[in-house]
Amino acid sequence: MMKTSMERLERRLEVNLPEVREDLSPGCSEASIREFERDIGRALPESLRTYTGCMMGKKVL
Repeated sequence: MMKTSMERLERRLEVNLPEVREDLSPGCSEASIREFERDIGRALPESLRTYTGCMMGKKVL
């Protein structure tokens, strides 16, 4: 469900606010998420895994 919501948000941003969508970083790969979980010694909540797999927030200049 969260992935579907994130996909809808992304489509709306592309149509209505393309400059905002362009400024968002892409999501992390599954391998990166697993590596991070190994580094911190615990699994991330599924909702956070889904979010970070979709997008990672604003790009830093």
